Amino acid sequence: AVTDGDGTAVAGGTVNIEEAQRADIDIDSITFGNTARARVTGATAENAVAGLAVTVNEMDDTTLTINSTSFENYARNKASDTQDDAVAGFQLTVGNAVDSEIIVSANSYMNEAVAESGDAIAGNEISIGYADSSTIVALDLAADNNIATSNTGNAIVDSNIEIGGAATLFYAP
Repeated sequence: AVTDGDGTAVAGGTVNIEEAQRADIDIDSITFGNTARARVTGATAENAVAGLAVTVNEMDDTTLTINSTSFENYARNKASDTQDDAVAGFQLTVGNAVDSEIIVSANSYMNEAVAESGDAIAGNEISIGYADSSTIVALDLAADNNIATSNTGNAIVDSNIEIGGAATLFYAP
């Protein structure tokens, strides 16, 4: 997938959920051999996704279960004026989680991600802005043999986890 204008280049998968309340959400994904290139130079560029990118803005009393395997994917984001990502592996972004469960099993290997100005994610990135003390986060993440390059953002070849708030975290490296 290639985008030369505004928009996201998606060769893998993206899931965007604005708000989930009292829901059970299951996502199973295998992405293999995908190429995504965002070649935008303007101020409204978007992500290049060859792996899987999941975004949930608000969760309340919700269970989110994700099983993701991403391998041999290539993502490149050439946007230099914005902070948009190249995702060849797995990316989860949650804004706020209240009284919820987030269960992730992600295996990312042999991926390559290149970003001019955002994050280059060849492995796994978990970012939760706020999770209250009633929220449980369980992670089983594996990443191997990945390549990531970014001029100004993070270059993630393994797993990067950022969780704000007071959630209970279970992590199996």
